[in-house]
Amino acid sequence: MAKKKRHKNISLRIKAVQEIAAKHYEPGNYAKSYYQIWKRHVYPVYPCCYRTFLVYINTRPSELDL
Repeated sequence: MAKKKRHKNISLRIKAVQEIAAKHYEPGNYAKSYYQIWKRHVYPVYPCCYRTFLVYINTRPSELDL
């Protein structure tokens, strides 16, 4: 599959969102679920919908143009 071309700022945003999610996520704990991380930590800084957040955290580092 072809590598998806992204602008550099989008790639930097994806990396920042992935770092926030990795820092706060705890499996099995609803208070630290992906939805709560998006609502409390990501959305106030990087306004995006929850679905976009899920795309960001599921993006492989090899797909980013950094």
